[in-house]
Amino acid sequence: MENYSLTRYRPFLQLIVFLVFMFNESRKYDIKEIWICLLSLITVGLSLALPLFLFFRHSYINSMLQLR
Repeated sequence: MENYSLTRYRPFLQLIVFLVFMFNESRKYDIKEIWICLLSLITVGLSLALPLFLFFRHSYINSMLQLR
């Protein structure tokens, strides 16, 4: 009997969710360093790409708040 749980697809689901989040937020805040996050996602993985993207996102949010 085969196990049809989603645990074997979890890395792919995480990747898709992160990519959708990254592209939406990069358009929202006009983040230019998205290519660095994509490169780190391909070479290292989600464990580097997610914190790196959140770091870039945080700096863009802070710069937008300082302009007000």
